[in-house]
Amino acid sequence: GYMANLCWVTGLMNRNDARAGGLTREQYLAARHLVPLPYSQSQRGVVDTYLASQRVARDARVVVPYFELAPHLLVNTDLVFTTGRHFAAHFARTMPLAISTAPFDFPRMRFYQLWHERSHHAPAHRWFRKLLSDAASRVAQTQAAQDGALPVKDTPASD
Repeated sequence: GYMANLCWVTGLMNRNDARAGGLTREQYLAARHLVPLPYSQSQRGVVDTYLASQRVARDARVVVPYFELAPHLLVNTDLVFTTGRHFAAHFARTMPLAISTAPFDFPRMRFYQLWHERSHHAPAHRWFRKLLSDAASRVAQTQAAQDGALPVKDTPASD
């Protein structure tokens, strides 16, 4: 099952970086990027798939195995991390980082809930999956209203 927590993609960088006010397409492509480890060698992420469709590529200089690690590596560097708006906003509030509007019209990202089959019918796990799905739905509805878009129809997590 999954939760449809859709968000716009933004750039996250060191707060003191001169480019923190916004990156041009040329600056974005020339920048040194911190990127997440792909889930598999045969699949690209949302950002790289989009860039490939535009026949351009970014300089993926540093690869991290976990998203949560990325913001900590940005401090006092010139690296750029492309991520979702909510993730970026959290770390921009808690660390010396700045958010830059993405210079490309990246597609929205979708986040998934995954769980092991052994916990599929566990009452506590089912409750927690529903809690996450409901929260994601509220975030998506709020975001859609702020963006002036039509509400997003969420697909609930399977029970």
